[in-house]
Amino acid sequence: MAVVTLATLVAKARKRADMVNSTFLSDAEWKELVLSGVQALRQRLHGAGQEWERLTAEMDTVPGQALYNLPTDFYRLQALMANRVQLVPGATPGTWYAHDSDATGWIPLFPFELAELPQLLSRTDGRAETASYRLRGVREEVGNVSPVTTPVRKIEIRPTPRQAFTLRLEYLPLTLLSTSDTAPIEGLDGFEEIPVLQAAIYALDREETSSTHLKEWLAREEARLAEVASAQDMGRPERVVDVYSQQHGTVMDGGPLGYGYGRRGRGWYP
Repeated sequence: MAVVTLATLVAKARKRADMVNSTFLSDAEWKELVLSGVQALRQRLHGAGQEWERLTAEMDTVPGQALYNLPTDFYRLQALMANRVQLVPGATPGTWYAHDSDATGWIPLFPFELAELPQLLSRTDGRAETASYRLRGVREEVGNVSPVTTPVRKIEIRPTPRQAFTLRLEYLPLTLLSTSDTAPIEGLDGFEEIPVLQAAIYALDREETSSTHLKEWLAREEARLAEVASAQDMGRPERVVDVYSQQHGTVMDGGPLGYGYGRRGRGWYP
């Protein structure tokens, strides 16, 4: 997996625009342009299921509490599970499994629809086995006198938990990029030319210089991304499809592009 640095991408963008020694744009502006393009590109790749960047967070439910803070770097939920916390068989009462134990088994949770909320609010059997969820951006919680000025993204568990159990989130993080010249930038899957060209085109257009040749180059890279990205999932090599092999007949994971990738069925995945 290719790893590049911000300095490398900025140098490439300057070269593409023939502005290696130009002061028309400052170094800070070049960095901002490139980083903006990198973030947009990685978000597009996330949308295609780049599970290799998946992170894990666990938290314990509190009896009577329905809302729990999502991780501060949360971007997109991949899966949510619950693990029952029960007495160890034959142990002294009050001896519990560790909340990160697999001993009782993980249960996949599924999202509820808002039409189901009145019924869920009325239920008192808040256990891991009955739990379902919704994601919420909460500004004001019930009971607050004044609204919270900064949204706090939360996960809502219904029925309201009546006992402790562990929630395990598998999620994609926000694309947070360093402005350091030497900080590594990974996860571009060989498409780093796209943000480079976008930055160069902006610089040329702002200078009122023709960027036609770069726009044609960018169009070719965009077409390549459109062909390949939807088949890529670096966390599941068996799903990585060589779309160019279709002209020779078969592709990996069965069937034409678009069918093999969807075979697992995303179902409840947001």
